Amino acid sequence: MREDKGAASHPTPDGKNGSKECWGQRSAWVDYVGPVDGKLFAVTIFDHPKNFRPSRYHVRNYAFSVSPFGEAPTRNNAKASRRRLPERLEMRMRYGISFTPATRHSAKLAT
Repeated sequence: MREDKGAASHPTPDGKNGSKECWGQRSAWVDYVGPVDGKLFAVTIFDHPKNFRPSRYHVRNYAFSVSPFGEAPTRNNAKASRRRLPERLEMRMRYGISFTPATRHSAKLAT
């Protein structure tokens, strides 16, 4: 499943697609869709709305990940905001991940 081999896409709920459009963007979720052993699969990472801030997706033409800490540098040169935790305070972040055959994959992921 590699976009740089012409075989993957990264759609988002706001219509962005491909690593150039998706890299460093915030989104409720992002897909990585492509062939594995001759069959089409979709891997989706969902950002939980109660995380301390929306995460940015690190989408490349060979893989993708998500992080709430990847604030800068971004393609639009947004200034990084800092978050300090008081000593011994815990921070909980939640994410979902889905692995599905693309034939069962729905474009209505946000519902």
